[in-house]
Amino acid sequence: MSFRPISVCTATVVACTALMSGLPSRAEDVASIIKKVSDRYLKAKTYQGVIMTHQSMAGANGPAKVDATQKVFVQIPNHYRFDVSAKGTGAASNASQNDHSFVCDGKTLYIYYPNAKQYRKNPAPTDFSMQQVVGSLLPQLDAFSAVGMSEGKTNGQPSITVLMKMQLPKKLPPDISPEQKKQIEENLRKSKPVKVIINKSDYSLLEVVINGGAGKDSSQNRRQALNDATLTADISDSTRNYGLEP
Repeated sequence: MSFRPISVCTATVVACTALMSGLPSRAEDVASIIKKVSDRYLKAKTYQGVIMTHQSMAGANGPAKVDATQKVFVQIPNHYRFDVSAKGTGAASNASQNDHSFVCDGKTLYIYYPNAKQYRKNPAPTDFSMQQVVGSLLPQLDAFSAVGMSEGKTNGQPSITVLMKMQLPKKLPPDISPEQKKQIEENLRKSKPVKVIINKSDYSLLEVVINGGAGKDSSQNRRQALNDATLTADISDSTRNYGLEP
């Protein structure tokens, strides 16, 4: 397979940021749990896993579904590979056209678009961290409030489920009008909680679920499942397969 350089670059986005603050004793319990989850990932030196995203949407172009898989291999500080593929139906039937891979060997970052037989290469970033891998899945502690917490089982594993709802930002733009602020408050009031499911035994993320709408004529439901293969273990160079494909 041959590739030709292009001058466009896209970034892998793993959506679904969950943030929180808030309730008295229960919020303290939740904050402790979220910190353990964050520590598990952000302190890891190597990581291998699969992030599966199932998304359904309805909008002006009609209904659509997208199933995406992101295979991740990381060795800190800056050796990594992300393979992102997707399948879509309805208005998103061309989702697979955006399949791509990021491959970094510590010196050079390659971005591949196999369907277009194109690639781009840049100097390897020096500030790469695990935050860029799972940061959008990890709950933060300043914009959502905990509205519920329960224990149970997920896929046969003991789990903790935390429900979180977005709060009004502490700082709004200075030029925002009272009517705009009121509309934001109303949208937040109507929003559905984000569900974060955590493995109780090792504090790994199992699933993040978002149900919401972006307006009167559109909606979006997203479920992301995270499957950890290894953490703090060596990942062979052959698995990452750094370098240009033949």
